[in-house]
Amino acid sequence: MDGDVVRLIDRETGEFLLARRFEPGFSLLNCAHSNLKTWRDLRGSLERRQTVRTLGRRFHQDPMAYLRSFEESLINQALPA
Repeated sequence: MDGDVVRLIDRETGEFLLARRFEPGFSLLNCAHSNLKTWRDLRGSLERRQTVRTLGRRFHQDPMAYLRSFEESLINQALPA
């Protein structure tokens, strides 16, 4: 991907942003992933990792509440509806 990198400033937050100015004729199709299955597999693995991190963070914030909700979910799975 050819293009100049431009540094911008967000007027509301004052944060620096990076943008890329592309040549004429560039389209988003140039950014499309060539192997959709590989992309979906990668996306799925990232979502699983995020879920594990979220659960770990909940456990560290309040271990008793986490274990209580975990126990309740196991009980609900074991009991017939």
